[in-house]
Amino acid sequence: MFPLSIGPSGSKQPLGSKLPGKMFFRGFRHPSGRYISAVLRIFFSMLEMDAFLTAEKGQGRRHGWRKRGESFTTQEDGVRITFFEMPEEWLGRPGRLEARMGKLYGKARERERCALHGERLLWLCAEVRAALGREAPYPGAGWAGWLLRRQGLCQRMTLILPDFGREDGWEELEAECRLAEEILGEAYEGLNGLLLVSAGLEGWKGSVELREKFPYFRHIYEETGLLTICTGELGAGLGPGGRAGNAAALHSASIRSHICMDLRPGYRIPFRALPAGTLYLDLTSDGGKARLLAAKRKDISYMSGRSYLDTYVRKRYNTTRYQHRCNTENG
Repeated sequence: MFPLSIGPSGSKQPLGSKLPGKMFFRGFRHPSGRYISAVLRIFFSMLEMDAFLTAEKGQGRRHGWRKRGESFTTQEDGVRITFFEMPEEWLGRPGRLEARMGKLYGKARERERCALHGERLLWLCAEVRAALGREAPYPGAGWAGWLLRRQGLCQRMTLILPDFGREDGWEELEAECRLAEEILGEAYEGLNGLLLVSAGLEGWKGSVELREKFPYFRHIYEETGLLTICTGELGAGLGPGGRAGNAAALHSASIRSHICMDLRPGYRIPFRALPAGTLYLDLTSDGGKARLLAAKRKDISYMSGRSYLDTYVRKRYNTTRYQHRCNTENG
């Protein structure tokens, strides 16, 4: 069966590589009685993607490719994509499509069994998604952080975190904060406000300041003076917070001064609470959220994570194929 959910393998990357990693913050008590925060950065291999798409007509192929399909790999800027090309006629038999995809995938993984892998994301083109009648999994923390960093610097940032379903509220908050740490990494520089919207605190109008309980957010405060606020309601935490002594910066009126990343499926957006000029980055790619913001808040820029990845992958595929065609003609 074709694996429709692929997670990170946790392999370490070679020393000296400028590739994504994760920071882990741990605290310990020194014999002198002083509490010390330890920062450990563990590097992994680059982000990886398996991209399945139908091949363009008229391109030269090896003999028998219509039965087997083809795959090739491209690597750039810390992202390694393995493209799996399939003939369009495969889509005409959905019952066999998944088995064929699994066979093509298995052969490629067998050839690369010695490769170092990081967080892997499955991407399916629109035609394959329609034929299978399902969507690809949501991006993991590494890919969410990659999408966030590609939007450039901002003054304020909000993360709407998913519901992990923990019965204990404290365990839910811990899981959410671990995810936020993995997404953000060191992408907090230049921020004047950082807000986490917790499913575990949903319905509560108050807010919690996180540096006392979580070493990562204490590290952010010590490095930048930025206070991280966690709340259950989006509107409850957009006012106070920010850098120590600089809460007024949260209200500065500049275009795209605020990025809101939504990682919670089914989240009901309190659209009135969003600051003007917000970039709403929706990793759930919910059409209902897009329609709501388009109708109620025309000053908000909505971006679907899936649409962004579709454009990125298609551009990488077309560029790689064009380069291959030029090399073949000149070689």
